Amino acid sequence: MLKIQDAVEGVLFAMRLRGCTEGTLQHNRWSVYNPIINYHRENGTDYCSDELLESLCKKHEVRYSQGKVSRKYYRSFVTAAFRIRSYVNTGEVDFSIVKDSKVYKPRAEYQKLIDAALRETGASQNHQYKLSVIMRQFFCFFEERHKSVAEMADRDFIDFIPEVAKKNPNNMNCVLRSLRCLIQYLNEHHLAKINVDLRVFRPKAPPHRLIAPFTQDDIKAMLGVIKNNSQMPKRDAAIILLAFNSGLRCADIRNLQLHNINWKKEEIRIAQKKTGISLSAPLNGKTLNAIASYILEERPQSEDTYIYLRAFPPYEAIKSTSPLSLKCFHPLRSDRISLCVSSAG
Repeated sequence: MLKIQDAVEGVLFAMRLRGCTEGTLQHNRWSVYNPIINYHRENGTDYCSDELLESLCKKHEVRYSQGKVSRKYYRSFVTAAFRIRSYVNTGEVDFSIVKDSKVYKPRAEYQKLIDAALRETGASQNHQYKLSVIMRQFFCFFEERHKSVAEMADRDFIDFIPEVAKKNPNNMNCVLRSLRCLIQYLNEHHLAKINVDLRVFRPKAPPHRLIAPFTQDDIKAMLGVIKNNSQMPKRDAAIILLAFNSGLRCADIRNLQLHNINWKKEEIRIAQKKTGISLSAPLNGKTLNAIASYILEERPQSEDTYIYLRAFPPYEAIKSTSPLSLKCFHPLRSDRISLCVSSAG
């Protein structure tokens, strides 16, 4: 039997060899593969289990049917489970599964027309995919009204816009861009004569969503989880409190050095890694005490000047933001905590 952690690492390594970027791998690790590992451990095993993989997929299928998660999120677990099983059974990752997860599937002739229209846009592959979703949705709508492209008229586009707005209220700019590309292709190739001017439609700006701040009870609950489950609880608590107190990015927390803290003035001074701009931020007593407690009581002996060190030898600075960027869920809230700590780091 193979440990689930080793199976996941094998799959991610194969994805890297296949050309996946580090950003994609990191996203997959956070959103899909770490939850799979955690699900096994929650059920009392470190070894890969077909039953647990199937159970987790079923769990997300139910959540998808209830509208709690997107179809894409649910299907990502199905794909991950398939790849893990293939690696466990054969030692190689089977990428042959090509799931047809498209919600909108027009007839083959319309799909060919969509592909041709997208090629002429000259857009990147990622942008073409976004445009294709709207085009496929349009042709599924069109199929219910007509039998051939020759019957297409302005009214089809005008009637489609309020329909698509029901599912894409915050993405209407992309919708109109996709329809303009399609109309241009149809007119230039004399497949239809569409005169509607989509510039008359003015998409409303999406509303700004404000994320509610965590309460003191929320923070206490997180620290309680760390205390009982961490290899270095004082380090992890200091990181969490520093994140809440200062709002620093993961990279800046990871790169924090001893000389960056002014204990007398109770502040932190750094040059931000992302922007290069100098920053000074006050620290409260609770955060300073947590950092001091880690340095004096738990931090391994090391000549490294970085404050936060790895939990295991060699005791040196945490070299990646991945251990600091793992997502976790508060048991009483649906929104994610944006910074947690992995003891493996």
